[in-house]
Amino acid sequence: MSDESLIAIIPRFTRARGRCLYDKAGRRYLDLHADDGRAILGHRPGRLTRHIKNSFEKGLLVSYPSRFTDSVLRSAQRVFPEYRYAAVYPTMEDALDAISTIRGHTVSYDDLCDPARDPACDPARDPARDPARDPARDPACAWIIRPFLERPARAEIALPLLPFPGAFAPQLVVSQTELPVGDNAPPPFLAGLQHSLSVFATLAPIEVEWPAVETVFRRQGPYLCPVCSSDAYAAVFTRCLESGILINPRYPRPSCAASEATRAELDAYAAAVSGQRKGPNTTGEER
Repeated sequence: MSDESLIAIIPRFTRARGRCLYDKAGRRYLDLHADDGRAILGHRPGRLTRHIKNSFEKGLLVSYPSRFTDSVLRSAQRVFPEYRYAAVYPTMEDALDAISTIRGHTVSYDDLCDPARDPACDPARDPARDPARDPARDPACAWIIRPFLERPARAEIALPLLPFPGAFAPQLVVSQTELPVGDNAPPPFLAGLQHSLSVFATLAPIEVEWPAVETVFRRQGPYLCPVCSSDAYAAVFTRCLESGILINPRYPRPSCAASEATRAELDAYAAAVSGQRKGPNTTGEER
């Protein structure tokens, strides 16, 4: 099954709370997809909603230049001092277009070096042992910076995946070289991005106890990285969804373990991933 086929079978959700999603029938799903990691702290992390709402109430809705752009860039240089330049783009697609301009060819999201997806992108790996596979020396590559994983020390360009879920979230890019100027992002979402930077800067390491099914997923911090074939993954995705667990529909992108998972959800996940049939474990009750 293709990514689009898996996305098509996801239920229509009506609300989110923490790492849980609720469909129109009130059934609860544990969200391990977590918007590719942007919702790893939940769908309303910290006071994100408040910061966005406060900006909306000031009438700052149009993508005109605003003070929030400068505030975000100052915050970015404090949080990522190892990079000389920073720029913010209205969407991930705009950020990838900017990187493509620098590289001189099209760079897609899946071209990025993701330490949660590719063991060769381990920032702790010694490039002297295998310089040909060092992503920092690959002109086609830029890095993803994920919460709770070590930052790349040598990357020329990096895209932090901040705890700001949603396709409307602006994308920050940090770089050792000057970045193209992009369009302005809407001020309310820039306010949310600035808050997400503050949250990212104060993240503490987390320990997540999670069932190990190493034939399907490899653990990298809190991230669950597929090691099975795409066909096998499609079957795992379907079984998980039937058990009230949403994993990432885009193979081989990682899913995210959830520290707040209940024992019933952990059991349902382990059964679904290992190929056992188990009935749904969730109800419409709030946690």
